[in-house]
Amino acid sequence: MDHFHHLLNLNTQIRRIWGELDEKIAKYASEARYSCPSGCGTCCEYPDIEVSVLDCIPTAWDLRRLPPISKSTKTSGSSCPFYQGGSCGVYATRPTLCRLFSFSSRRNKSGEAELVLCGRLRETLKCDLPELAAGSAKDILLLAPMIDEWSSRVATLDFTLGQRRLPIAAAMEEASAYLEHAGAYLNTMPQNTRAYECEDKSRAQ
Repeated sequence: MDHFHHLLNLNTQIRRIWGELDEKIAKYASEARYSCPSGCGTCCEYPDIEVSVLDCIPTAWDLRRLPPISKSTKTSGSSCPFYQGGSCGVYATRPTLCRLFSFSSRRNKSGEAELVLCGRLRETLKCDLPELAAGSAKDILLLAPMIDEWSSRVATLDFTLGQRRLPIAAAMEEASAYLEHAGAYLNTMPQNTRAYECEDKSRAQ
């Protein structure tokens, strides 16, 4: 399979997994009865959070040509480069980790499920939903997607790109460069590329 069709396939498969994950998160959030505080972007203020290059393929695919990301932004920026004006500029294609954070669970050292929460939400839940925060609401906890399971589902689609983890700006830039190298931008693709893209979108729905 050539690079373009491999990336087309990855793009479709990642979006399909995200669709399943979003449904599971929505069901869990409905039962757990909590959400991120309005206007809160605390978890987006850490530019050194690492994601895989693979996780950035759908965003790079949609954006085609990313704006230049300076070296200083990669290393010393105050937030994710896509967090602007109090919201995520690539919310529909945000990485798996961003989707899961504060709405997923993991196994602790005792093998029991516990929520993966930001500090702000943890303090809120201690007051509003103490049983959930303490991990004793087992029936609801079982609905929370396991962070390792869903991260692995994406990562195993392409071992090389799935294991290459970088700060989000650098990962996004590398994904963009990978697409460009494969000739996957519309202005460098043959005329029938749009047919491929239409096929990609229909399969992802």
